[in-house]
Amino acid sequence: MLEWLWGSSDKSKSLKSQKSGDPFKELEPSLKDFLKAEAPQKYEAFDSKDPPKKLEDERRKWREQIPAFAERKERSDDFHEPERARVPPQSTFPDGRYAHLWKTYTPMQDIENSRKSDQDKILDVLDLHKSRKEETARVALENCSIEQIDYHVCLKGGTITDRMTMCRSYLKKLERCYIMQTRILKALGYLNLTERGSDLNERIQMHGDRLYHEMLDQEKAMAEAKVVGKPAPPVPPLLTDWPKDTVSVPSNTTFKLEDLSEEKKAVLRKRFANLTPSERVLEEKAVVADLSAALITADRLQEAREVEQRNKKARKEKGEDTIRDKISSLFGW
Repeated sequence: MLEWLWGSSDKSKSLKSQKSGDPFKELEPSLKDFLKAEAPQKYEAFDSKDPPKKLEDERRKWREQIPAFAERKERSDDFHEPERARVPPQSTFPDGRYAHLWKTYTPMQDIENSRKSDQDKILDVLDLHKSRKEETARVALENCSIEQIDYHVCLKGGTITDRMTMCRSYLKKLERCYIMQTRILKALGYLNLTERGSDLNERIQMHGDRLYHEMLDQEKAMAEAKVVGKPAPPVPPLLTDWPKDTVSVPSNTTFKLEDLSEEKKAVLRKRFANLTPSERVLEEKAVVADLSAALITADRLQEAREVEQRNKKARKEKGEDTIRDKISSLFGW
């Protein structure tokens, strides 16, 4: 049996086969054919004198044929290659970890937008403008929380004079705070329709509150100087120290008050007549922000309607127009 497996019991031949690096050299031809047919990979003999680099290449090829090694190599390449290691901002590991998992990632917003109809996209434009105005009002009221507390405390336990006047002095402070905070937020770009993160919204809100209290300090210093009879201290502009990364209205839609008609300019002049210099600057910027946001919304609505008309025409040419398309065509929409 041993002679059939190894061909001969000669020790010298066995040593020669070990030195040659081919353990199958001394097998019977029939056994060799059987092993080659049943082996998952064809065995190729190599000379022991091959350089180490060639042997390492052979081993690498064998390892790459195993799925576990191939997957490990792919993950390693994704981590070390800087171009493929880029991950979207949603990842908490910006250094490139788990880049192989982010390859097929699609943001939920893109998935939802792809499923929306043309009418839904038009409504989204209107809802965005409306929500920004509501958010601006909410944040302005949030910055006036101290004035709100003072007003409610006055209503519940104020002096007899305050109760007789329904705490009018505190109400005036609250109303002025709300109006000025709204103007400052609009001037800083809070009403802008561009996409931005919550961290930048919070920075604008905190900076707007700081500017309002700086304006109050300036007004207090001017009032004290007037009582004493001294000249009024210089008042620096409020909007000069805001960081450069402020959300600003895009240049292609920037609106200027000079572009208004004379009738509308006269209305604005009456509105600006009784304002202080600081209030006038903030009011002008707030008006520009309102008009610019309205123009941007109008442009986006126009683009959405044009896309809707093109899609509607394409569906009609293919014979796939919907009931809504037919009804809108009857009424000329």
